[in-house]
Amino acid sequence: MEFDEYQKKVIEAKDGHYLVLAPPGCGKTELLTHRVIAAHGEGVPYEKMLCLTNKSVIHPTASAVG
Repeated sequence: MEFDEYQKKVIEAKDGHYLVLAPPGCGKTELLTHRVIAAHGEGVPYEKMLCLTNKSVIHPTASAVG
């Protein structure tokens, strides 16, 4: 995946917390994955990372269930 300049800033950031908001299919999960890999490469242990994502896709049959 090719990242734009804003996505690269998040991946390469050395400090701080980031909230990434974007419509479905824009690569948020991919961005988060690369951010974790980069942080770990800089010496941040996985145990010190908290990554949250929301999968808001609703299965088409969900509306048919009571």
